[in-house]
Amino acid sequence: MNLVINKEKILAFFFCYILSWDILYLSITDLVKNVLDMDYRILTFLFAGVFLVLFIYSIGKVLSIEYMALFTFLLVNWIVVLLDSKRYDLMWTNVMDFRNNPFYVFFIYALIGFAVGRNIKEYAVVYKYMDYFAMVTVMIGVLRYILSIRFEFQMNYMVFSYGMLLHNTYIIVRCIRNFSLSKMIVGVAGLITIFIGGCRGAILILVVVILIMAILKSDRNIKIVLSILAIGVLTIVLMENMNKLVLFIDRYLVHFGINSRTIYRIMNGSFADDTDRFRIWNDVIKNCGIFGKGMFSDRLFAGTYSHNLFIELICDYGWIVGIIMSVYIIFVVAKAFILSENNEKDFLMALASAGLFKLMLSSSYLNQEPALYAAIGFSLYIIEKNRNKQKKNDKEKYFTYIVESQSRL
Repeated sequence: MNLVINKEKILAFFFCYILSWDILYLSITDLVKNVLDMDYRILTFLFAGVFLVLFIYSIGKVLSIEYMALFTFLLVNWIVVLLDSKRYDLMWTNVMDFRNNPFYVFFIYALIGFAVGRNIKEYAVVYKYMDYFAMVTVMIGVLRYILSIRFEFQMNYMVFSYGMLLHNTYIIVRCIRNFSLSKMIVGVAGLITIFIGGCRGAILILVVVILIMAILKSDRNIKIVLSILAIGVLTIVLMENMNKLVLFIDRYLVHFGINSRTIYRIMNGSFADDTDRFRIWNDVIKNCGIFGKGMFSDRLFAGTYSHNLFIELICDYGWIVGIIMSVYIIFVVAKAFILSENNEKDFLMALASAGLFKLMLSSSYLNQEPALYAAIGFSLYIIEKNRNKQKKNDKEKYFTYIVESQSRL
């Protein structure tokens, strides 16, 4: 029994590590390099070493037919790309750069999230570990942003804010579910930091998640109605005084040497600008075919990735297969969310925010996006668990029926 528990604890830790180590690595190495002025290469080997040890331990324990089918499907498509000189260079940056290479890391990093998420049996351990990972990640992220202003070093605002998205979402939904002062403080600090120093997509996703969870948490419909009315009134008030409010905030931030991209966009009226996304989507969609163009083809048509998961799937695999894959992903995650219990719902919402909602606005499923595959794997786990539970209940009902029938005789 102890061996099983230990295995589950290691798998749970590995799952949380998969979802956290990239942003933790960036935050800690930034602080070591720019604040402490020290060599951070030992940290690179440490983070990568921990991952590889856990990967080697876990891989044989989480392999499944589903994982091998997904792995084989993507590998075959990857090999096809290797034969195309136009797309070949899109797959490689520097073969020694384990972080920035978009594809060989994908096989050992992003996809393993699906395998581990699908095969963990004791998710209570995952929720416990994720509480710690989320709190530490967001606190270090906030500290990193504050010190980047003090020591004047640059951060990629999209990598920073999207990197914190899963963990900040998890803290907030857990706090909404069961109030915790420490979670509220860290969650709000992370939300403010993302608003000031991050990207609009991450802000939008967090706001939507908060609204969804607040509505789901409501015990009575009247709370929902009052919440919507309150938000509506607040929006009208803010719109009436938006320019004054934004100008006040901007002056306050500038006083402390903070230049907020979000505030700047609100002030110049470009906050709702699509940042060329409609042009990208249009260029990709126009070149989609019935049978697809293969991985990375959207980069050839639009000069960048699609910034939308479903458009990219259709471009890569064609209208028929791409739509089937898109509908399947939506169906699996939505069904799991409906069937899930409270803790499962919280964790799935965090995974979906960083793995599904994010990919509707940015990044690519071919990049290092373990949250997407973890969300699918976790959703399949929830569906299977409920299916097994239903079968067990049916057997118990049938057994009870047989016993009662025999007793009547």
